[in-house]
Amino acid sequence: MNVALIVLGHLFTFVAAIAGLLLGLSFTTVEHQRFPVLRKLEGKRVSLLFTTVLSLAIVLVVNITKDVPPAFETAQGPKGEALQKATASGFDRELEDAAAEVKAKAKRYFDAAEADFKPGSYEDAAKNYQKSINLLPTMSAYLNAGISWYYVSNYPEAEQAFLAGLQLARKKGDEGFEGIFLGNIGNVNYQQGKLEAALRYHQQALEVLRKTGNSLGQVQTLGNIGTVYLDQGKLEAALKSQQEVLEIQRKIDNPLGCFGSA
Repeated sequence: MNVALIVLGHLFTFVAAIAGLLLGLSFTTVEHQRFPVLRKLEGKRVSLLFTTVLSLAIVLVVNITKDVPPAFETAQGPKGEALQKATASGFDRELEDAAAEVKAKAKRYFDAAEADFKPGSYEDAAKNYQKSINLLPTMSAYLNAGISWYYVSNYPEAEQAFLAGLQLARKKGDEGFEGIFLGNIGNVNYQQGKLEAALRYHQQALEVLRKTGNSLGQVQTLGNIGTVYLDQGKLEAALKSQQEVLEIQRKIDNPLGCFGSA
C-alpha cells in the first residue's frame, strides 16, 4: 500500500474536519475580537462548504485508489536488472474485463436467438443459442437450443444439447433444470422410437420434479410416461399414470389439461 496515499488521505481528512467544524459553528463578538482568524472567515461560508466537499471527495478517491492492488511490480533479474512485471492482481482485473465482454456477447446471441424463436425460425434460433453457448455455456441456452432443434425434428442435435445441459445442471446442482432436461431427453428418445430409453428418462425426470415441487412438470412427465406405456401395450400402467395426472391437475387446477408433450 502506498505510504504517500495514506498520508494524503489523513491530511485531507483533517482539512475536511476543520472546515466542517468552522462551517457548523457560530462565534460571539468577543471570540471574533480574541481570534483574528475568525474575522477573516466572515462571509466565507460558501468557501468553507466548497473546501469541505472537495476535501471529502479527495479522501474518497484516495481511499479507493489505495485499496486497488498494483498491476505491476519490480522484478530483479539474475544480473541485477530491474524490470516491471505484471502482478496476479493485474491479471485478475484483465480476466474480469474479458469476462464482462464475453457475457455481453453471449447475451447478444441469446437475445438474437429469442427473437428468431418467437416467429418460428427455430433453426436460426438454435444456431444463435449455440453461438451463445460457445462463448459462455448456460443451462438456459442449452435448453432452448435443444427445444429449437426438437421443433425442426433434428433429434440428434436436440439430444446433444439436452445431454450437455443435463451435465451442466448436475455440475451446478440445479435440480430444476435437471428435471426438465431429463424429461426432454425422454421426449427425444420417444420420437426416435426408443421406448425403453424414453421411459427411463421420464421416470428419472419425475423423481427429480417431485423433489423440486414442479407440479406442471410432473403432469407433463406422467402424461409422457402414460403415452409410452400405451405404445408398449401396458394399458394398466398407462391408466395408472393418467390417474396420477388427474389427481395433480385437480390440486393445481391445470388449465392446459395436458397429458403429455412427447
